Amino acid sequence: MIQPSPARGGTRLTGVIDTLSTGYNVVNRHSWILLIPILLDLFLWLGPQVSAARLLSQTLSRLVQLGPGGPLVKLLDQAQQRDLVEAFEGFNLLAALAPSFVGVPSLVAALGIRDPLRSTPVENWGAAAAIFLGAIFGGMLLGSLYYAILAQEVREDTVSLTRVVRQAVRSWLRVLLYLLLLAGLGVLFGLPVGFLAISAALLSPALGSLVLSAIMMGIIWFGIYLFFVPDAIFLSQVGPLQAVKNSVAVVRMYFWPTVSIVVLITLVLLGMGRVWEFASERIAKPWGVGLGIFGNAYIASGLVAASMVFYRERIEAVARARRNIG
Repeated sequence: MIQPSPARGGTRLTGVIDTLSTGYNVVNRHSWILLIPILLDLFLWLGPQVSAARLLSQTLSRLVQLGPGGPLVKLLDQAQQRDLVEAFEGFNLLAALAPSFVGVPSLVAALGIRDPLRSTPVENWGAAAAIFLGAIFGGMLLGSLYYAILAQEVREDTVSLTRVVRQAVRSWLRVLLYLLLLAGLGVLFGLPVGFLAISAALLSPALGSLVLSAIMMGIIWFGIYLFFVPDAIFLSQVGPLQAVKNSVAVVRMYFWPTVSIVVLITLVLLGMGRVWEFASERIAKPWGVGLGIFGNAYIASGLVAASMVFYRERIEAVARARRNIG
């Protein structure tokens, strides 16, 4: 077992393994929180399913009719077009109700579980875009409610419905501002970095691979330093810029414990994802999927709570260290 690590200032902090245990204790005390991911998964599994596959097939047919020398024919052969349509057939637009960032954990969305016989096609790209974007924003709002409940449980060991709804809406707006900030920075730095990578690849494939590896390492590095931004928004109730500062401060002071918990959370999610995938495919499907839905809700919720516990202890230690220095 990893022992509690000393904070700067003398207070001993909970170790990584014990932090996971504390996160699951939070979920065990307030197990009704599991209803949110379970009900969302049941809706995505048994509810309406919206597909843009037929719309894509019709659009590709019209573009191909532009002529054998059309740009699309040059870009995609018939087999590639068929593969693209099949990929769209396997995607339910409503799965965007479980976005990867500040979203309710969903096994059905992650594994792409759906029933093609109950699929409803959309008639135009405007409707498809409206459904997809509406699902994303609605899913992030639902995810904000889920995160706000867990944050209040971690912070106060109780839940006030009035306050949690108010905090969820406020935090949802802050999350949207954070994503907008990330998108702006992505455009600002992505264009010159992309140009550098392309130029390096044109000069030498080996140099291009080296530059691409450096870019990927940079993305991972920034991802680690920004890992606790959601925890800061929901636990500390701060705006996106202050959340970034809080996350960076925690990682800078506790870099290796942060790497440990990030790696551990990632490995658990990936490993259990394989388990749920096996259960849904090899066990009698309804029972396997049902088992996976319940198990994924519990495992993922405990990990979210553990991340919040880790952040809460260490941001408090950062604040104490700053007061001592001051």
